[in-house]
Amino acid sequence: MGRFIPREEVIKSITADRIQENPSTVLIIGNRGAGKSTAAISAFSEQQGVVYTELGISSQSSDRDIGSVWAAKVLGALGMQHTAPQEEDPLAVVRGALQEIKQGGKQRPVFIIDVNAQFVVVVSAAHTAAAVREPLCSLRVRTVEVGDLSETEATEYVKAAVSKWRAAHKAIVNLDETQLVEEVLSKCGTQALLLKQLCFDSWSACDTPSQMHDAIKAFANRDYTHAVAGLDGLLAAAPATASRAEQIEVLSKLAASDGKSAILDLGQVAAAFGVTRPEFVDLNLAVCLGAHPFTINPDTLQVRAASVVLQQAMLKQVEVWKAEEEKERKLYLWQKIVRKIPQKVRQGLL
Repeated sequence: MGRFIPREEVIKSITADRIQENPSTVLIIGNRGAGKSTAAISAFSEQQGVVYTELGISSQSSDRDIGSVWAAKVLGALGMQHTAPQEEDPLAVVRGALQEIKQGGKQRPVFIIDVNAQFVVVVSAAHTAAAVREPLCSLRVRTVEVGDLSETEATEYVKAAVSKWRAAHKAIVNLDETQLVEEVLSKCGTQALLLKQLCFDSWSACDTPSQMHDAIKAFANRDYTHAVAGLDGLLAAAPATASRAEQIEVLSKLAASDGKSAILDLGQVAAAFGVTRPEFVDLNLAVCLGAHPFTINPDTLQVRAASVVLQQAMLKQVEVWKAEEEKERKLYLWQKIVRKIPQKVRQGLL
């Protein structure tokens, strides 16, 4: 198990208005592995009446199905699945219980709903929980984005993993901690789940520093392969009429070389790929093979590269496109020169 890092600013954002009589619904967004579920659970670790459920949603799911499935999971989490009347809708049972709690002046429970590992909803009302399939942009909620760890947090996390490894391999002292930290952050980024899998899970099976460096390379190569596959999938699905020049401009900006992804307006990015804003959101979510290339904030309608590795894949794609353009330019110039050569001379050259 990896070392837990309290993310105080994120937790404060999630619980900002919980002391109010009618706290807002909180939509927690972020990439897979960013730590959304952990942040939500940690935010209410000292509060009673917290119910955590996982909810899978498909395009075929109806609103009624979603509400009933969620309510049944709530009853199950509370050990009440056998107490509800056999013919009664579980959602009606949960709503009735909440109504009694409200009338009795008691504190409402907090529902944490983990939806398809894509986003987490924190609510205190059953009817809101039953409507999570709505487009995220249309939900009347307060949005909190859980991003990757800060460089300081990630550095402390990797150092803790190194300390744990050192303690288990006392005979080995030739270990450059600074080099390891720099290599992990530059090649793998600061995503919480990836760091946990690399530094605590994978390193635990390593017997030498050399093996630890090999593990870093393996993780970086694996993630780069996923990043390229995801970006290729999105580019293949984009209309052929999309502007190559605009795509180069957008990807270049999102792949900022300082390691921190630039942020662009969703409308600008969507236009570069020849689609509307909703269509671009769908394109990004529809990526089946590889990683989703972009992180889209439904509250601010801003877009950034999903990870450091995706930035690397975007830069590589830009290089490929520019190389193709240069090849086409040289071919055009050569053809232009050839056309000016007299026919007899041209035949002699051929």
